[in-house]
Amino acid sequence: MQPISARQSGPQSPPMPFAQRGAEQVFRFPMYAPKNPEHLLLLEGTIFRPDDDEPHPVVIINHGMPFGGDFHALERYRFAAASQWFVNHGWAVVVPMRRGYGASEGECVEGTGGSDNPDFYLAGQSTANDIAAVIAYVRTLPFVDPARVVVLGQSAGAWGTLAVAGRNPPGVIAAIAFAPGRGGDRPGDICKPERLIATAQRFGTTAKMPLLWLSSENDLLFNTALSRDLFQAYSSHGAPAEFVSLSAYGRDGHQVFKEDAGLPVWQPRVERFLRGCGAWPDNCSVQDLKQSGKYNEQS
Repeated sequence: MQPISARQSGPQSPPMPFAQRGAEQVFRFPMYAPKNPEHLLLLEGTIFRPDDDEPHPVVIINHGMPFGGDFHALERYRFAAASQWFVNHGWAVVVPMRRGYGASEGECVEGTGGSDNPDFYLAGQSTANDIAAVIAYVRTLPFVDPARVVVLGQSAGAWGTLAVAGRNPPGVIAAIAFAPGRGGDRPGDICKPERLIATAQRFGTTAKMPLLWLSSENDLLFNTALSRDLFQAYSSHGAPAEFVSLSAYGRDGHQVFKEDAGLPVWQPRVERFLRGCGAWPDNCSVQDLKQSGKYNEQS
């Protein structure tokens, strides 16, 4: 592969072996900031996929938000165990770093505005803007089936996933949210939870895609009671969603998806959900989606 320009989107490294029959490759995803649509920003990330030339369903995994520190100093998130599990079952996996994280350009725009007057809606939509840009780009790749996209997020990335679900973007057929929420300055201390609940309802009002909401019994940031209240608000206007209470994981269930050891805890429920909504590689095709009514004709 020829050297890549510092300002070029697309693959940034040759494919490297991954998992049993997969490949891993560093990518840059292009996006244009909503407030400055002529300004190109490049988001760093990783794509894992089966090592063949066939189009595959794709899951886009969206990371959370640290409590503090220099976000640009973060290494690329890989979610190695989850990525390997998906690839081994026929999925392509995209793990982007949003604006302000790692080597992604720009600054983080996901702040809530402070604990006194947090704007959880704007924070979620800001996250969703980055996710939407990645969705639009990966749907153009030859090894991705543009009609079979699943968005998955953890913590702040899951909050952005709820916002994406409320937009119903073309090609996205399901969403998975691990412990979605915002407003946690430290574990167990959520500012304005009633405002967070109202915002979850706002996201769910327009959502039409199936969504799986997972919460661990010992989540130290968003406890089970708050998570259930958020879920009830999100689904109160008919958003097709399922709540799953996962068994306690380690010292803090908030990390169940982020840590490799959490895979056995969530894998059966995620696979069951994806099979149930027709998104699993061996039971999903465009024709199947059309017959089930899940296919977005804008795809």
